[in-house]
Amino acid sequence: SIIYIISIFSESVQTVITKYAAKERTPGKLKNIFKRAYKKVFYASLLMYILYLAISIPLSYILKIDYLLLSVNGLFIFISFFVPIGRGIMQGSEKFKSLGWNMIAESFGKLFFGVLLVYVGWRVYGAAAGILIGGLIGFLFGILALRDVLRAKEEKVHAINIYSDFGPAFAITFIIVLFYSADIIIAKIFFEPEIAGMYSVLSVLSKAIFWGTLPISKVMFPLSTSQQVNKTDKSKKIFNTSLCMLLFLIAVALFLFYFYAEQIALLFSGKLISGPQNTLFYLGIATSLISVSNLILLYKLSIGKTKRYYALFIGLLIEIILLVFFSANFLQFSIAFLISAAILLLISILLDK
Repeated sequence: SIIYIISIFSESVQTVITKYAAKERTPGKLKNIFKRAYKKVFYASLLMYILYLAISIPLSYILKIDYLLLSVNGLFIFISFFVPIGRGIMQGSEKFKSLGWNMIAESFGKLFFGVLLVYVGWRVYGAAAGILIGGLIGFLFGILALRDVLRAKEEKVHAINIYSDFGPAFAITFIIVLFYSADIIIAKIFFEPEIAGMYSVLSVLSKAIFWGTLPISKVMFPLSTSQQVNKTDKSKKIFNTSLCMLLFLIAVALFLFYFYAEQIALLFSGKLISGPQNTLFYLGIATSLISVSNLILLYKLSIGKTKRYYALFIGLLIEIILLVFFSANFLQFSIAFLISAAILLLISILLDK
């Protein structure tokens, strides 16, 4: 869950770079965006890692996690800043095939090296190292995928200010990622270790809805941005098509969660979890609402309608309050998560109105 929160930087950087790349399609200008972005994020990632090390000192006592493990975990900050630059170029220039293979290579690397290093005895450090190695693979594959851009003659892009555009993108990503990660962290604090572990299994399973539908919003964003730049009226049509696809996949997932909850929980946890049907189904609905919110917010970001994005923090505050006060059992906790996700969706719809 801490790695998910660190990935806020990754998604934010990728969103900003995607927006620039969607406006500047020539290889020379894309090369300029690529080089200037790398220079800016190097110092930012180094500063963030130092701050992370300081914050991890009290965090290790609160969460009862070794400080060394948290420190190793924090190295993912560098991955989260550097990898998304190449992916943002690919996404913005609509190289979706290269982007897809890049993400597959990273995921396979995480899985392969994570399992291998745990198997040889590195335990949880092996899992953390596997994630870092997978991120490095994603970085290297990104460089290879952009060979044509990096070989091109550089053309300077004048209107580029990553830091100023980073604000809305970071805030939106921060809210979404922290929103779907906070429940596991709060459960870790308030539930007994075994109960928290069981809840984490169900929560991660429900979040498959978010990760499984995320490519839809990633494709929609540059297409909508491009239409906005070219001053056409197709952005709304692109959004409506994306929303229909998203809702269809959500319906399929919720059907499986409702009728096959125990089998799914057994498959991924290796043991029966008491009463998973209602909990997994409610968590699935909550994650579905977050997925729709994410699509709406990215669409509004693509057309520049996020002036009041700070209102999203109200939804996050409400989520934390509800989860803290309604943590007596699985069902109560999951319903609190569902209600807070519905509030986030409402705020996303009303944003900038």
